[in-house]
Formats: sequence, C-alpha cells, structure tokens
Amino acid sequence: MSILQANGAGLGGAGAPGGALAGGGILGSHAINQSLRFESGDTAYLYKTWGSAADSNQIYTFSCWFKRGNLGNSGIVNFISSINTGSGTGQGSNHYGFYNNDKLSYYTENGGENAYTKRVFRDPSAWYHVTYQYDTTQSTATDRLKIYLNGVNIPQGSDNWTSAGFGFPETPALNSVMTSMNQNGRLNAIGAGINNSVNRFYFDGYLAEVIMLDGVTTDCTAFGEFVDGVWVPKAYSGSYGTNGYKLDFSDSNYIGRDKSGSKTLVTSPSFSTFGGGDTNFTQANYDRAFNNTLTDSSCDRTGSGGIIDITPSSSVTPVSHTMINASSSAYTAASRPNSVLLQGSNDGGSNWTTIDDLTNGSGANTATTSSFSNTTSYAKLRLNISENHGGSNTRFAEYVVIASEDNGDGENIFFNTNLAVSDVVPDSPTNNFATMNEVQVQGPSNTAPYALSEGSLKMTSTANAYAQMSGAMGVQSGKWYTETYINSAGYPSWYIGWIARDRLTTFTGGNDFDGVTTGLGYFTGSNVYILDFGQTNNVSTQVAVSGLWSGARAPTTGDIIGCAVDFDNRKIWWSINGEYVDVGSGAGDPANGTNPTSTYTASDVADDAYKFAWQTGYASTTKTINFGQDSTFAGATTAGGNADGNGIGDFKYAPPSGFLALCTSNLPDITIGPGQTNQADDFFEPILYTGNGGTQHIGSGGAQHPQDTITIANSLKFNHADSSFLSYSPGANGATKIMTYSGWIKLADTSKYHILLQAVSGSYDTIWVEPTNDKLQVVLGSTSTAVVSSTRSLRDISKWYHICVNVDTTQATASDRIKIWIDGVQETLTGTQPAQDATFSAWFKSGVTHRINFEGGSTYGNGYIAEVHVAEGTTYDYTYFGQVGSNGYWIPKTVSSITYGDEGFHLDFADSSAIGDDESGNTNDFTATNIAATDVTIDSPTQNFSTMDLNRYSGIGTFSEGNLTVATTTNNRSTYGTIAVPLSGKWYYEVRVDSYASGGGAHFGWGTDVSKGGNEASSSEGIQFSTYNERVLLNGTGQSGGYGSTGTDVASNGDVYSVLLDVDNGLFYYAKNGTYFNSANPSNSTGGLDVSNVLRAATTEVRPNLARGGSYNETYTFNFGQDPSFNGGETAPGTDKTDANGVGKFLYDVPTGFLALMDDNIPQEGVESPDFVWIKERNNNSKSHYLFDTVRGATKNLHTDSTAAEATDTDSLLSFDYQGFTVGSNGDVNGSADTYVAWNWKAGGIAPTKTYTVKVVSDSGNKYRFDDFGTSAVTLELQEGGTYTFDQSDSSNSGHPLRFSTTSNGTHGGGSEYTTGVTTTGTPGTTGAKTVITVAHGAPILYYYCTQHSGMGGQANTNTTHGSSNFDGSIQSVVSANTDAGFSICTYTGTSTVSESFGHGLNQAPELVITKARNTTDAWRVHGSILGTDKFLALSGTNAVATDSSNGGFPDNTDTLVNLGYESTNGTNYVAYCFHSVPGYSAVGSYIGNNSTDGPFSFTGFRPAWLMLKRSDSAADWLIYDNKRDTFNQMQFPLFPRSPDDEYTSNLLHVDFLSNGFKIRNATYGETNASGGNYIYLAFAEQPFKFANAR
Repeated sequence: MSILQANGAGLGGAGAPGGALAGGGILGSHAINQSLRFESGDTAYLYKTWGSAADSNQIYTFSCWFKRGNLGNSGIVNFISSINTGSGTGQGSNHYGFYNNDKLSYYTENGGENAYTKRVFRDPSAWYHVTYQYDTTQSTATDRLKIYLNGVNIPQGSDNWTSAGFGFPETPALNSVMTSMNQNGRLNAIGAGINNSVNRFYFDGYLAEVIMLDGVTTDCTAFGEFVDGVWVPKAYSGSYGTNGYKLDFSDSNYIGRDKSGSKTLVTSPSFSTFGGGDTNFTQANYDRAFNNTLTDSSCDRTGSGGIIDITPSSSVTPVSHTMINASSSAYTAASRPNSVLLQGSNDGGSNWTTIDDLTNGSGANTATTSSFSNTTSYAKLRLNISENHGGSNTRFAEYVVIASEDNGDGENIFFNTNLAVSDVVPDSPTNNFATMNEVQVQGPSNTAPYALSEGSLKMTSTANAYAQMSGAMGVQSGKWYTETYINSAGYPSWYIGWIARDRLTTFTGGNDFDGVTTGLGYFTGSNVYILDFGQTNNVSTQVAVSGLWSGARAPTTGDIIGCAVDFDNRKIWWSINGEYVDVGSGAGDPANGTNPTSTYTASDVADDAYKFAWQTGYASTTKTINFGQDSTFAGATTAGGNADGNGIGDFKYAPPSGFLALCTSNLPDITIGPGQTNQADDFFEPILYTGNGGTQHIGSGGAQHPQDTITIANSLKFNHADSSFLSYSPGANGATKIMTYSGWIKLADTSKYHILLQAVSGSYDTIWVEPTNDKLQVVLGSTSTAVVSSTRSLRDISKWYHICVNVDTTQATASDRIKIWIDGVQETLTGTQPAQDATFSAWFKSGVTHRINFEGGSTYGNGYIAEVHVAEGTTYDYTYFGQVGSNGYWIPKTVSSITYGDEGFHLDFADSSAIGDDESGNTNDFTATNIAATDVTIDSPTQNFSTMDLNRYSGIGTFSEGNLTVATTTNNRSTYGTIAVPLSGKWYYEVRVDSYASGGGAHFGWGTDVSKGGNEASSSEGIQFSTYNERVLLNGTGQSGGYGSTGTDVASNGDVYSVLLDVDNGLFYYAKNGTYFNSANPSNSTGGLDVSNVLRAATTEVRPNLARGGSYNETYTFNFGQDPSFNGGETAPGTDKTDANGVGKFLYDVPTGFLALMDDNIPQEGVESPDFVWIKERNNNSKSHYLFDTVRGATKNLHTDSTAAEATDTDSLLSFDYQGFTVGSNGDVNGSADTYVAWNWKAGGIAPTKTYTVKVVSDSGNKYRFDDFGTSAVTLELQEGGTYTFDQSDSSNSGHPLRFSTTSNGTHGGGSEYTTGVTTTGTPGTTGAKTVITVAHGAPILYYYCTQHSGMGGQANTNTTHGSSNFDGSIQSVVSANTDAGFSICTYTGTSTVSESFGHGLNQAPELVITKARNTTDAWRVHGSILGTDKFLALSGTNAVATDSSNGGFPDNTDTLVNLGYESTNGTNYVAYCFHSVPGYSAVGSYIGNNSTDGPFSFTGFRPAWLMLKRSDSAADWLIYDNKRDTFNQMQFPLFPRSPDDEYTSNLLHVDFLSNGFKIRNATYGETNASGGNYIYLAFAEQPFKFANAR
C-alpha cells in the first residue's frame, strides 16, 4: 500500500458538530471563490507571448485545480501548453492535460515523451488538483518531472505510465534547456494546446487558481494540504519568479489578470477615458479598441494611420502593451496596423515621449506583446498608429496597456480567446456546484443521446429516442432552487424536473417514468404539463401549464423555468420567467410554503431517497440548467445577480426565501466525515498487511497504545549466546505450598526456553515459556507432581506480556491450585494440577539456587524481563499488579500492600550497577552472570521500542541482543523492524557496523515490500544505502551527487549511521558518525533526498530493514532508542540524547521533529477497537475468508466460502485491540511473507451504554422483567466496560430495589451485595429511580436480585466478549450496535416458531442482514428490504435470489426488529450482521445492468472505500472491491466472498469509484453488468461527497 496515499487521513476527527464547517464553512484555511469555465466547442483559451526573460530555462512548477466537463475526448486536451514557434512541428513544445480515454498525459521538450497514465480520471462531479514539478537539473531522471494528483505523486515508470508511441525515456534529459515554457518571445496557453502556432487540444471543464512558478521548484504541498483525509487548497506563499503568475479569475472584467503580486495593477480597459486625438478615431472606435473582447466588431479608421489619446484617472507607469488583430471575419493583411507607438505626456499633451514602438504581427486574432523597462509615470498616454499596409482603412480588434501605480514592475497578463465574463463562475474546489452528470446518461441501446457542453450545464438531445440525464448532486431533504433556460424547445416530448435515486439505475428508454419523477414539460407536443411524484406519464390528471400563468401559453424557446422544491414538506413550485404558476388556489408562494404546484407523499417517494435534478427528452431539444453558478445560461441572456439566502450563487430570478443553490456549501452537515468528531475510517477501514508466520498486531504499524498511568523505567535484556542469567539462594526455608509470581516479559526468540523462575533440588519447580508450542507452563516436581500449560501461545516478539501465576496447593478445588493470568485474562489450563497439599520440590528451600533465564546445561533464553515480583506464602491475583487502561489494554499499576515473605523479592532493574538488587526490603539480591550494565535498557512495558523482527526473516542470519544485533550469514535475505512507519511524521534510528567484511556491504534503510526477504534480498525495494560505497538506492536505482558513491569499502567497524525518514515531506537523510551526507540539515528540511515517489509506490507497509545481497558475513546492531551503547560497543553520552518527545536514548543528536519508533510515538490510524474483522489472503487461491467479531469472541471464525459451522482456532485472530487486532501463526491469516487484506468495522465498541426498563410481574411469584420481554428473570449478558442503567421508574417496582451479588439470589442465598461500579438513585417505583452498573474488567458472574424479596432475579454474565442483552424481539439477542454507523452484530438462538424476530439495536430498519448458523452446517443468508419480503441470497453461493414464503419467509424489518418469519432452527445459534444506509458514510442499493462499458452509475452520496455487489436475478459471484488494494480507477482486482480464490487479475471486471458513487465499466460479464440484470450492493465511504476529491 502507498504510505502517502492519504497522508494525514484517519487520525480522527479534527472538527466537531457545529464547528467551523457547520452551515457551509470551508475545509481548510484557503477559500477559492471562483473558476473559469472552458467550452472546447468554443475553442476557448487564454494566452500570452512572453516579453521578458524567464528566471530559468530549466525549472518551473505549475499547479491548478480542475473539474472535468466532457469525458472520453478522442484527442488530447490541455491545461497548459507552450510552443517555440521557430522550431519544427511539435518541437520545443510542452503539453499537460489529458490523452485519449481520460488518462492524464504530458509531452515535454528535450526528451520528455508523450506519455499517459495507466489510471483513468473520469469523475466529472468534483474537483481534482494537479501539480507539475519540472527541474532538468536533477541527476535522477524520475526527479526531473514529478506529477501530483490530489496530493499524491504518480511516480514515473512503466508501472504508472505508458508511452504514446514515441518510446521512452519519459522525462527530460539532464540539464536540458527549455525553449518555450515561460521563455521570452514564446507563446504559452491555458486551456489549449499549441503546436506550431496552431491552437487545438482544447480543455473542457473548469480551471481554478492556476499558478506558474518561474525558476521555482516545489511539490504539491505548496498548494494543498490534507485535512481529515481530503486534499484541500492551501494559499501559496512563496516566490512566483519573473514570468510566474497566479490566475484566480477574480476579476471578471479582465479574466487573465495575474494576481501573483502585491502591486496595484491597472489595465487600459479599466483606467482609460477617451481623450481625443485623431478626429477620425471616434468614441465608438475607442470603445471597441478597449472593450476587452474579441467577439465585437473591429476598431476601424478610414485612412492609413491615426491617434488615440488615453487619459488615466491618475498617473500610471506603463510596462507593456499589446495589439490584437481583428478576427478572421474582419481581418485583412492590408488593413493590419504595423508600427504602433506608445507615447506619454506630463504637460497636458504638449510634448510626447515615445515609450515603446511595437511592430504588430500578422494573422487574424494574433496578439503581439511588447514589455519594456520603464520607471516613468505619465498623466496622459497616446496610441500612435503610424501606418497600415496599404488598405483603405486601419483595422484591429483590441489594444491593451498594462501599467502599475508603483515602481513599474507590472504583473503578467493573459489574453483570452472566446471566453466571456459569464464564464467566470462560483463553482470552485471549496464550493463545488452541481452539474449534470455525464456518467449517468442513459438512453436506448446504452447510448447517450444527450450532448453536454458549457461545463456540463447545457444539454442537447438529437436522437429520435427517449434519453434522460440527472444532476450529479443528490439530496434527501432541504429546500432547493434551480432554473432551466430553454435554448430550443424541441418536439415532441421533454420534461424538466427531479427524479428519485432508484430511477437512475432502472431507465431503459421510453416515456414510462414509473412515478418516481416530478417535472414540467411537453408530452403531447401541443402543451406543457405538470407531472407529479407518484404519477406515471400521460395520465388524465396531468395539468396543462398554458392556463396556469399570465403568459397563457406553453413555455418555449427563450423562457426560463424555475423550480423550487421543498423535500422537507413534500411540496414543489414551478415558475416561468419568474412567475409562479397558479393551479387554482392562487399563485405559488414557496417562501411561505403556500399554493404549491404539486405535492406528494412518502409512499410516492421515500423521504430518505436521494432526489436529483433531472431532464428527459425525445428528439431535438436543448436546455441549459443553472444550479446557481451562471444566471446568463452561458451567455444566452443577461445576468440576474441574485444569490440565495446564504449569499451563495447567481440566479436570473431571486430564489424564494429559504431555498438554496445546489452546491456543497449548502448541503446538510454530515454526521461522519470532515469537520465532525468521527471520520469514516473511525468506523470502517481496509488494512493491508504482510504475514510474519508468528504473532503480530495489525494496525498502526504494529504498534499498540496502552494508556499508561505509571512508568516502568527499565528492563533487563538476556542473550542466549552470552549464557546470561540471574541467580539467588535463600538463606532459610520459606513457604512450601503457596506462592505468587508476577512479571512482564518481551520475547526475542520463541525457539528458546524462557525461564521466568526455576529452582532445582533433585526435582525442579519452574515457570517458563517452553518452545514446543510457546505456551506458559508451571511445573512442580519435574513434572512428577504437576505440569499445567496455558491455552494461549506467546509468539508475539514485538509486545510485552504480563504474567501472573498463583500456586496454592492447599485449595480443595484442583483448578484453584495453579492459576495463570496473561495480560489480565485468566487462562484455561491444560495438564495435571498438583494434588492437594503437594509441596514444592525446590522453591524457597534454603541453599537451593533460584535462577532466571537459565534452566541448566546450555538452556538460556533471549528476551527482556521487567518488574518481577515473587511472594512466598501468599497468593495475589493479577489485579495487584495491573489494570485495564482507558483504552482497554492491560497496563501496569503501582504495586502496594504486598507481603513478600522472607524469601520473596522484587526486581525492578533500576540500578545498572546493581542489576539484581531486591527492592522488596528483604535484600534477597540476585547475582548477575554474564550480564553487563548495558543490558539494562529503557525498553519496557510502558515504552515499547521497535526491534528487528526475527519472524521477518530469520533466514538472513543470527539474531541476538534482544533482536537488536543481526549477523548476516545467508545470501539474498532481508529482515525488518517490528514497528512500521506510520502515514505521517518524522522517524529516526541508528545502526552500528560491528563487523564489516571487505568487498561486502549490507544495505539498510527503509523497506517498502515486506513480503520480500525470505528468499530474496530487498535492496531493490524501498530506500537503501550500502555500507560498501554509501550510495543510496531508490527501488534499486543508484543515486548520484550527495547521495551517490563515496568510494569503496568505506564502512569501518565501529561506524554508526543515523537513518532518517521524513514522511511528511517525503525526504530521506542519513549520517555517518554524526555527519550528514549532502550537507543536509534535517531539522530545517534541507539537503534531503526526495523519496516521495518510493513511499507512494510502496507495495506494503514501510519498515526499517537490513538486506544482505552478497556472500559476506557481517554484523550490525540497531538502536531504535533503547540502547545508545549498542550493547557496549559505544560509550553512551553523559546526557541523554532524546527525540522530539523526550523519548529514547541515542548516540547522536536527533534532529528537530524526529521521533523514535516507540509505541507511544505512533499516531492512531484507522478504526479504534474494531468489532468485526474480515480477513482474506490476497496471493493464494486456497485460503478461505475468515470472519471474526467481538460478540462471538476472538479465535472463533466463520468462512463465507463455506457453509461449515463456526470453528475455534487459537492461532488465528487472537484479540481485538484498541488500534486493530492481533493474529497468531495460522497461515490463513498470518503466513510468512503472504499478503492480506483485513476489512474492519466498528459496532458498539469497548464501552457501550444501554438502558433497560424494569418492571415487576407476577410469574410464579414476582419476577423482574426487562423491556416488556415475554420471559421473566432472564439471564443477562453484560459487557465488560459497558454501562447499564436499570430504570425502575415504573410503579410495579415499588418495594423491589434491584441490586447485584456474586451469589445466586443475593442476600437471600447467603451472599452479599456487589457494589463495584454500581450506583443507585431514587426510590423504586418513582420517576428517576435507577440502578447503574459499569461492569469492571474481570468482573465475576453476577446475579441480580431484590433486596426485599427472594426469587425475583436471575444471572448476569459479565462477558469478556462484546455485546449486551436485547429484548426487543421474540428471541432474546446479544447485540453490539453502532447507531451512528448503522451497523450491529447480533447473536441469537433459533426457536422454530412462526413470526420470530430479534432486536438489532439500531434506530433504523436494516436494509441488508447477513446471517449464519454458528453450531451447524448451513448456508449464509442475505436478506432485507433491498431484496424484498421473503427473498434471500446465499453469501456462500452464486445462486439467484430465492423466495421462501411457505415458512413465514423474511418479513420486512422494522426500526427495532429483524423479522425472521419461520427461518431459524430450534436450538441453533446464529450470528447476524445488520446494515442500514447512513448519508455520506454507507449505502445499500441496487442497479440494473446494461451490458456496456458505459455501464450503470450508482449514486451513494460518497466516494467509496469498499463495495460488495451481487447479481440477484441470476447465478453470479459476489464481488468485493476496496480502495487500498485498488488505489486508482479503474478498479479491477475483486475478491470473491463465496470462493477462496485470490485476487482476480484478468482485467475484466471494471468499476470506477467516483466522488459521488460508482460506475460499472465492463460489458459482457454477468457478475457486474448483464443487460437487464438486477444487482444489489453494500458500500462504505472513504469521504462524503460534500468534501470528496474527484477520483
């Protein structure tokens, strides 16, 4: 995955409801208020011929925002181009824009060939941003031209680009010199291509904030930034250079005016008044000369020359002037002016000084510009045309003087061709207006009879068949106003109106509008009719418009139809030329909500259905719609200048009060997304990861984030090869039957015994992690007395485990004699418990050696231990040593009130000079053997640092010293760090050369393909440098200059390299013994190597790595901040050198802002505490889909490609964590070097809240009943961490206080009241009476009871799994629900009764429910309103939708219930995943296929991150697409839920993810687009359409 794919995304919501974005605020800090519309059919463009030398002929940067108009142009379209007119065809030219088939393209001179992207950009509904960074001085070819799209680099190379037939290289030659872009005398154009003075390749759409930097190179971050995952504009604050410019189109009087400078710029059209001169030049001639348009008639004077005097309002300093020849219809060579003198006077015109002599060029529309150095201001100016070429008159189109009111340093002005004032519109990247949606056009035979123009606002239909087109912006509610200009009324049939979403995907031609449209239009050809929602076309109730307004006729060409829709109150008003029609009760008055033209009901169109502006027509008709961006309708009429109530938009007629323009600023606030507390990826996120064959945490780079409340400063590192251990011999006999052990351990090598405490006296007593299955064992009496093992295997070498063991053989119950807790969870033990009153063989015996990390012989461990407590004679459970932190992790706590016994001890390793000192007060000090002071490290349970990962990959050689030292022994191998680099930040580590082999040289740096390493070196992947020559390699390509070779065999033993990665700026640095290469200074971001291309092209997560490509044995030691001595190889600094957060200890100073790879430094990314995880291996076609959820519990898996019952696999998903989850060694979820995708959803989370209404009923005596469920005194399921309110306000509770106990029937059963986390309020039976319990971690099984009466209550299970009892249906369910995200997980047990139902916990009826039997073989079933009553599909099969009504089927769901009818088996356990649509976040929908590559478009209201779809009316596969595996359009790598197949790579099943939905892009294949086929889908958002970038 690309590490910079969405830099800054997923870090949680920066905004809040009602914050800066509420009510239309912008996202980010920089507003762009307008854009310039280009219509390719008008051959419209801006141009300039440079009159001054550029600052550079090798360097420039170009940036612009654009919104596409017509897609699929057959040729090239351009944002910007330039030409050296003196060269041959195509030579010296530069073109940036789009190539055929919507692919971004470029052509640059000096070696940059005509290349185009492999990805497509065909999203016309939102804005893109592009940056071109051109610098031929860069030694690396791929750095000479960098192209960024929406803040993401599109790296050079054949993976991303295709040559357009000219061959490669793709980039300009080194140090090549430009001859055209920004160069003196050369023509540059915006919105068109220029080739040998021929204008062509016209852009179609909108451009905003066009910026050129002359001689300045910078990346996209100078112009944009990520805010809540969206790329938004940022104000540029740097230098523009001499021939640089900023065109923001804010001056509609002079469209091409440059706003890059701070000077007050004036131009002759704005400052001039006609001052007389030659009498043959009249006021009318003057007006034409200075009217700033090429469409008016020419300025003519009878005769061969003449004078025009210009009188500015104040003195000005001219800096350039331009003559533009007449248009082609008026131009003749004979009448063309030749010499044009610009003169100035400061004495009223008595004396004139010639400022410049311009020799005008030939050719119609030709503009000739002359810029000059002038510092003199003049009160009057004169244009002296001295001659023409012999014609009877002098004729030209326009003359412009550019001047400034300061020192003469004027700005750069572009002249326009065929662009009008009306083309400056308020549609912009910070307020995106609706347009008509080209990707939605549908007509007969899959054609698109409507032709779009004028920025997708003008629609022309010419085909003799019905076609329809809808707007790109759907709304569910609100009041909206639109206008439509009838350019050509047409015949015989058309409608203007609104349409509901389901109609968008079902139109197949014809005029049967099926009641889901509302409109005004022709039908019979003789009049105009009103069509209501709920009506079909051509019904008797249609009303002719001619009798409803003063015009008393049908609207026709030139009329403007207004439409005011109130979707909140289901009313619609129509107006004609500003007059609202009267349907009999008076003229319509939308502002007051009276006399609507038509109304509708919720049964006609659902309130939550998306509605769209809509047009349909037959044969020739042309109309132009205005959503608020252009009241002239592309120049068809004069502007109205009327804004809506929010001050937004430009309408011909005033919108009624309360009715708004259709634009993103006016769209309702979303509840999930930018500016809100929760972002989409807080509730759903795909994660890509690479297996390591052991145990690893997935999410946030593998780092976990316990919220610690204390600090454990140190740990002790053991190394097997050093035979290191601790030992102590008691001076007297201690306890013989009872003891407690508590300690924290971090394993380094699971192939070794890890002895936590052992004593041998003939037989031995031991606590260890044994390597056969990595389980914790307690052995008493050398296995003859007892041996018990944990269920859990300890295989994660990147985390700290807490171990607590209680031994008490006096207990009567065998299972109570040895207890083990791992991370606060009691283990279910296997093996043999000791006999009652069995005695220890060796523990606490006088003179018997007690050892840590040594079993005898040569058995030593590798790893770390911290905070060891051993008490003899007393048992203390896990709660004395740890607690559940605020985010659910088990964390240390201050240990107090411990009686250690005479032979107990406490080791904290705080004093490196007295490592084994006992801190219990007993002075039972341990002797350290083969342990040095440097083995005391700061890696601890409260600051967990990265190490190198033995599981990735041990084949490289030998790991030692806590996996910080790696000795390479095998060719072509790599290994990686345990913590991956996150999506942002600046990161630092050090590595020491312990043993260098001449001629060798390993590579280390940052690996970007972690799947490589087991059998191949990764030096060709990522950012590497070699200790042989210190040259940096980027994806295998050697660099030069400051990052090139410094010689051979340059590394020496003892050299320490600092390795840095600045993800925020895409820069790499490294230093040798404190001196940075390339004279870099990372603290101020100078001298670094640009590695943004490498990061953005990363195949997997990015990790520190070491690669051995040769046959040389070498040794390297890493310091990620835990040991600046490098295991004693260096002397640690006297003063700690920490990172920017004060973390870690390094040998050299850490540059400003850089951090150690330590868990607390890693930012949160993605879903916090996922509840549902769906894992699929991507590169193996025999590995099943694995589904896990918190309600069923970790390790319990189901497979969508199987009907098998639920299985338990203790090596699969081991735990759901705060920032992801942990997987074990199961090869289906964590195979070494295998690649995986995990789709993560959040349901109720770790701290749910729920209220139960309590009543007391008579049921064989009084009983408690909850939520009026049909059964009394039920068993409750309460989640640890959940807060539950038992509301006893009902009068039946009088005299029956509800309380909790650990004993059945509470005090009546001999128990006592349980009060942990419990509060009570009020008197039962009165308003406000309640008992509230927050279930503590590890809470025992509880029982609720009445304090006054026996036998009223029942059991309350306190689950370590998630979910809470729900009593809404006929079946009691356990539910974890997220009402914000519209998702819940439910478990229930079937009853085989009619009209079964269970509560789903949401506040809205699920549209799609997926169910599976857990304890028996049965198919997966998918049902819900999306399929209809009684209908279902099998997720585990390909079958078409089936109907089952004979057994009650699947009745419609409700806001509280999933109705099953008679669809469960008595005693069978089920799980159900329930989904309903949430605006801007999720969508359940359907579409109908058309068997075309221009397939159906489905509006979701967001830019999708994930899509699952299935044909429902015929056999076909389920398919899943996501934005992490397919990072750009077109999407083509689906996975199949019903099959274990790996990713489909045959390039056939294409889908485009767009800013507002998705579009099917393949024909022939029934899985996605069979003609007439019915399809359903479930989709989740990356970003809501209100803020989304175009994709």
